[in-house]
Amino acid sequence: MTRNGSFERRVRARMAETAETHDAVRRTTIDQAEDPDDRGRVSQPEHTDEAIVTNTGRSWDQWRELIDTWPGHDAGHREVAAWLQREHDVDGWWAQAITVGWERITGRR
Repeated sequence: MTRNGSFERRVRARMAETAETHDAVRRTTIDQAEDPDDRGRVSQPEHTDEAIVTNTGRSWDQWRELIDTWPGHDAGHREVAAWLQREHDVDGWWAQAITVGWERITGRR
């Protein structure tokens, strides 16, 4: 299974219901997540935007933009969390929370 297990399970469940191809279901599922009310999120993070702002000083949209524009964002969970700690002075626990939330928002988890 992919690194994004929950997303992949939703894709496979829809494939079983509709007999659509994997690629067709994946595209449809991602397109549905791009609803403006969803802000292009594949899945919702565990922590609210309010909690993230209160504890880190940035919103989910701001963290997503920052991480997505960082050239090393494809290096994996551990490297993203380390980068947040090193370059943005984020506490270790919150660096993990931000990384997991970003992975959920972007469909990597």
